[in-house]
Amino acid sequence: MNLTLRLDIINWLVGQSLTGLPENDLVRGFCERCRAGGLDLSRGLVVIDTLHPVFEGRGIQWNDTTDVIAGGSGIGLFLLWADEQLHVPAARQTAIGAGERLLDVASDSSRVTRT
Repeated sequence: MNLTLRLDIINWLVGQSLTGLPENDLVRGFCERCRAGGLDLSRGLVVIDTLHPVFEGRGIQWNDTTDVIAGGSGIGLFLLWADEQLHVPAARQTAIGAGERLLDVASDSSRVTRT
């Protein structure tokens, strides 16, 4: 991919990010522009981790068959998939930790007394 095309994609990505384009559309647009530019891309993965105690993070997957799959609650399943398919050993431990935190949060919220 030539420099001009790479700069066009970068400028599009930054510009659209600043306008508030949803993450799903950013990933889709980025991947489609890379393909149109000649990159042999059939899937893309974005995992955004956070330092928030409740909101674990988000995962967005794009592929040329199913388009975009995204979610916050499904991140654990997505990380398990990443471990199995992409051979990312840390993904399994992260998925287990996310699941344990979700269970803790659900357990704590069930103890809240409503008046």
